[in-house]
Amino acid sequence: MIYSKVKYGICAYGFTKGENINKLQVLQNRLLKVLLEKKIRFSTNELHKELDVLKVGDLFRQELSSFVCNYFKGNLPDVFCNYFQTFSQIHSINTRGNTDRLIIPLHRTDLGEETVKVTGCKVWNMLNQEQKDIGNPKAFRKAFRINTISSYI
Repeated sequence: MIYSKVKYGICAYGFTKGENINKLQVLQNRLLKVLLEKKIRFSTNELHKELDVLKVGDLFRQELSSFVCNYFKGNLPDVFCNYFQTFSQIHSINTRGNTDRLIIPLHRTDLGEETVKVTGCKVWNMLNQEQKDIGNPKAFRKAFRINTISSYI
């Protein structure tokens, strides 16, 4: 119930200050512990892993990376036709990973750094090649969730 509300507004929340994301994360952790009747000191990583639920910051990264995945699959409106630029579009030198590695656009301000274009490029470039090669956006989201939750210790 709460998870769907957070997921609905994650794109708006995700671009706020880090301290606001932390407040949302603390709230999510407390709600999960209350709902499952866990002790206050119970590990939140174990809780998220047990429930198969992403943390707030990871949920934001999932939404951004699935947006970029949909861009590569051609599932976005025409307005986003040339929204991202890969290294292979600039030069023809065949290097490892240049086919789907995105160029991070130049920006002068902190506000420019917190755009979908810049943050989406950074999140996409951090993914491993196996995740990038997944053809179906739904399968991509599932693989992202599984990989992220498995990293919770």
